[in-house]
Amino acid sequence: MSNNVSLVVQTRTIQRNISTVQFDMIRRGNEVTTGKKQDLVSELGGEIRNFIDLRSIRSSLLNRQERLVTGDNRLAQMGVGLQQISKILEPFQNLRAQVPLVDRKNIDTYIDLAKNALDGVQNSLNIQWGGRYLFSGDNVLERPIDNIDTLTTTVKNAITTYAATLPNGKITEQSEIDTIITEIDSIFNDTHATTTFSGLVYNGSTNHMAGIEIAEGEIMDYGVRADSNQLRNAIKGIVMVAASDTLRPLMDNSGGRETTKLEKSFLNKATAYTGQGTTELIEIQASLGFKQERIKYTQEGLDKIIFEYETRIGLYENADQYEAGVAYSELQRQLEASFYVTAKLSEQSLLNYVR
Repeated sequence: MSNNVSLVVQTRTIQRNISTVQFDMIRRGNEVTTGKKQDLVSELGGEIRNFIDLRSIRSSLLNRQERLVTGDNRLAQMGVGLQQISKILEPFQNLRAQVPLVDRKNIDTYIDLAKNALDGVQNSLNIQWGGRYLFSGDNVLERPIDNIDTLTTTVKNAITTYAATLPNGKITEQSEIDTIITEIDSIFNDTHATTTFSGLVYNGSTNHMAGIEIAEGEIMDYGVRADSNQLRNAIKGIVMVAASDTLRPLMDNSGGRETTKLEKSFLNKATAYTGQGTTELIEIQASLGFKQERIKYTQEGLDKIIFEYETRIGLYENADQYEAGVAYSELQRQLEASFYVTAKLSEQSLLNYVR
């Protein structure tokens, strides 16, 4: 037998011996009702319960720690996806500064870049970890973004449909540009009568993915989905740049190289959205980083608590065999003595007493 015999095994052995002795006494017609026997059994049962409780609590803490690790990994992967989108938006920040100076040939380069950028955004928002889509809310088995190019087609159709209602089918006033931008906004904020961002490309849920348990009763949300307003603003700006080639033929001097004032107004608004999206994405990434720090801090606290429980459990599991044997013998001696007293008392009668 190993030198380190589990105390829980020893205590169960003691219980079995107690039951055997009790059965023998009852068989001989002597009821075992002494408080001493009850105290001994209660003490042993308490130790076993303590041991089981300690192991149960440790198991619960380890499970919670595992969930924290899962949450941390998800946050890290979400950060990667958002960082990729931030990189995609960088060239449009350059365009924002250059709009007053660039001609249409330069803008065409950005239009092509915008069309390719949308594919990159879609791939970044469809990022997975552990077989689950991270930007789909709690609908984690569904790709959050599907066929994002549909947005560009929808915006282009909105521009041409509106222009067809104007005299000569031409956009000539700033108010008309403003009306087009308002309609594009309604597509992306889901208030358009027929076509909306959610209806076109977002397949996830409006509910958040299950949060991270930081403390008892405190759940920390992941806080970002592919349909978040911050991401919609970034995507909207890219789509508007991509749709600029549809807007151009609807303006005067559409064949010239120089951009018109109205065209620049439209691009200024598009790059304002990409700029706003960039700023908001930085804020989201900072929030994710803060949450990861909270997880790290919580894990450090859990490590200390788990170590304490494992130390206490070790006192049971690594009990010295010799000491446990002596304790068992002493308990058994006390128990048998209590049985003997009980048996003697049961033999007493009034006749014995008067003798």
